[in-house]
Amino acid sequence: MSSSDGRHTPDGSGVCVWLTGPSGAGKSTVTKELLPLLEKQGIDLWVYSVASAELFDLLPEREQEAIFPDQRAQEAMGITGFTLPTMFRWIRSELGRKMTLHPYQKGHYLGSGQGEVVLAEAGLDGESQAKAIKRYLDARAR
Repeated sequence: MSSSDGRHTPDGSGVCVWLTGPSGAGKSTVTKELLPLLEKQGIDLWVYSVASAELFDLLPEREQEAIFPDQRAQEAMGITGFTLPTMFRWIRSELGRKMTLHPYQKGHYLGSGQGEVVLAEAGLDGESQAKAIKRYLDARAR
């Protein structure tokens, strides 16, 4: 598995994970922790990372659809370092939105401290993300 920001792999499970948020600890968590955990479990997903919605919007509509077809938005869940509403554009199913990970999902603002500790508090560390993706896959299979 490559660890580039625009990573997307052939879909074996019919599910997409959409990542958005600040660079740094969050993206490092995905590439260094999450993707290896998913690979060990044999979970192969379409994984998208957005650096700028504004730049995506500048692309011709045909190119936007080729990169991120509506079908992906219907089957996606998200992981974001921002608020849940920032994901509504990319995550279109009720289940996907319900299961999208974001910093305020526990109903409070996060504390401050080392990046890994804050990510774990938010449920955004690699292990928590892998568990959430597995729960999403299980929920979709029902």
